[in-house]
Amino acid sequence: MSQLSTRFSLLDSRILFTLVVFTLLAASLTILRNSHGQTTSYDQLIADGRALLKGDKTQEAAAKAKAAADLTPDRFEAYELGAMIGVARKDNQSAKAFLERAIQRAPDQKRYELYDTMRSIDPDGVERAFR
Repeated sequence: MSQLSTRFSLLDSRILFTLVVFTLLAASLTILRNSHGQTTSYDQLIADGRALLKGDKTQEAAAKAKAAADLTPDRFEAYELGAMIGVARKDNQSAKAFLERAIQRAPDQKRYELYDTMRSIDPDGVERAFR
């Protein structure tokens, strides 16, 4: 009888192990799916904000930029959009503040474009801001 209970015990532990592995796999897939959804949502917010800005709807575009920055604060595009909104509103102080944040987060290649934008708003701004 003890040999039979040992077999069941071994079988039970294998089943339990398999269930744990499948549960962890399912949780991992859910996390990956959700993180992809956030990226898509971020990209969509940026695209929507740019479209609104082209339509001179700066207030609505600003709401999209803020939502994108709140969703993923370590990406630069939301701050770049905020800067472009500041330029459209002729609010150079706001534009410079957002550009500084965008420059801090942008990859090198994009950073140079942002520096050029900063220079167009304030020719000495890049040197002052990043000494």
